[in-house]
Amino acid sequence: MKKGSLFIIAWTGLLLGSSCRSLSPEEDCRYRSEAVDLQIVSADSSRVAGHSCFQVDNHFVWGASPIQGEDGKYYLVFAGFETGTYRFSDAWVLGSKLGLAVSDNPDGGYHFLGFFLNQDGYAPDTSSWDAQTVHNPHIRKFDGKYYLYYIGGADPIGLAKTCRVTAGVVFAALLVVSVLYRRKHRAYRRLAACSREWAERVPAVAPHSPEADASDLALMEELRRLVDEEHIYLDPNLDLNTLSQRMGVPRYLLSKAVNTVYGKAFSAYINECRVRHAILLLSDPANDHLSFEAIALDSGFPTRQTFYRVFKAQTEISPAAYRKNRE
Repeated sequence: MKKGSLFIIAWTGLLLGSSCRSLSPEEDCRYRSEAVDLQIVSADSSRVAGHSCFQVDNHFVWGASPIQGEDGKYYLVFAGFETGTYRFSDAWVLGSKLGLAVSDNPDGGYHFLGFFLNQDGYAPDTSSWDAQTVHNPHIRKFDGKYYLYYIGGADPIGLAKTCRVTAGVVFAALLVVSVLYRRKHRAYRRLAACSREWAERVPAVAPHSPEADASDLALMEELRRLVDEEHIYLDPNLDLNTLSQRMGVPRYLLSKAVNTVYGKAFSAYINECRVRHAILLLSDPANDHLSFEAIALDSGFPTRQTFYRVFKAQTEISPAAYRKNRE
């Protein structure tokens, strides 16, 4: 088995269900089970894939703790140990290490970033209380600082013949969060600033292709007026057919004009207008009470999912990251 797997499932409700207080006959104790995206991809069932599955090459993945970072992404701290070289029990007890993964969503899609504690894995080391065993990580944020809790231990041979295993509390801000977050925070602030500058800049109506003629430019001047004065892009049902009928021109001529003048498809142009509008809404602290779904609808996007996808494709950051890193 080349990969160990961690199945990311919403167990919180189950834990609450198992620790409920005594219930009266009128009360009930329930938990909610979430769907899992997971598929077996080999006949011997040793390989799996799917949004809900997190794997690291040549490692078992053992326990994990997620937290949302200041950049809007979700970080997963997990324990892992190598497969194939050592017995499972030896690798688990004497060769574990802590790693970090990241995703845009809390329920899966995590990408491995690297190991940051006990990277050497299975090695005869008794230099500290957690030199060989690091397991069950649990990360939390209190008063602006990140704390990482885990169980640690070292091989007792050569020591006082006692298993010096203890629980430790470590400031993970220095080990895990600080370096990654500081770098990402600076990068996201630059992206947010560039995105706002782009949103506030009105694109000129100028030929993108030599095929653009005077009639194309005239159509785009009229389209620019409809965008600037009537904000037609705020209509989520706007499409090429309805707009060409409104402007009294054939559909293909309007499509050609957008392509030759702006160098993009009509739908891409309208979505670009919507992203500009969303950036201006997100830039105003007075709108911080608005949810991202409300921002999406107020900007003309039909769904929150479409808003997230188009916004990130245009700006390289998510709406949440933009709001957190704006000037």
